[in-house]
Amino acid sequence: MTVFFIYIQPFISRLQDEKHEAEANERKAMGRISSGIKMLDGKLMSTPDYNSTLWKENAKKFDKNKASAVALFAGATKVESFRLFTLTKETPHPYISNFPSYGEATTQGPDFAKRLGKIVLDAKTYRAPGQSTKSCYIEPAVGFRVWKGKQYADTVICFDCDQLAVLENDPKIPMNSIGSALRGRFYVAGDFDVAHDKLVKLAKEALPDDPTISKLKQS
Repeated sequence: MTVFFIYIQPFISRLQDEKHEAEANERKAMGRISSGIKMLDGKLMSTPDYNSTLWKENAKKFDKNKASAVALFAGATKVESFRLFTLTKETPHPYISNFPSYGEATTQGPDFAKRLGKIVLDAKTYRAPGQSTKSCYIEPAVGFRVWKGKQYADTVICFDCDQLAVLENDPKIPMNSIGSALRGRFYVAGDFDVAHDKLVKLAKEALPDDPTISKLKQS
């Protein structure tokens, strides 16, 4: 019996790997399908309509929600950068807003935090500030942990469907849940199609030696 188990174990492991990869590719395809819909709609999906009443209402709420995040990013002392989702069987490191990190983390200074904040805290980055208009499963490739003293906020970014969320972790304040995975005291979230290239550039700057991040595409 032991000999038989040893014989079939590699086969079982290979099937598990193939199943894991197939499931991951299926979830990624959901994001690509969503991206295809936005392209069929042309500028409606890819470019925000800043003059619409709905966009202005969303932007007003967005600006109210981001208030404490603005102060944190402006006074940041450092940024820790992590690669998150992966198809490989690497050993995960500490979790970033419930997502395991992989590879070697890097550290950036206050200037990087300001440049990141200028993008992710700007309502004009999003088609619908504070909301997602896509039905895809978020699988962030990159996580930026922005520190201000002992306080921090996580920015998790999915480049497959161009969605992100900014979440603050403050142990003194009860946490609210966003969906089933993201948790934080406040959040800034949305579809960032118009800022895709800017955020890819920052990701590659922060993680220049990571083989997965180096493959991210700019339009």
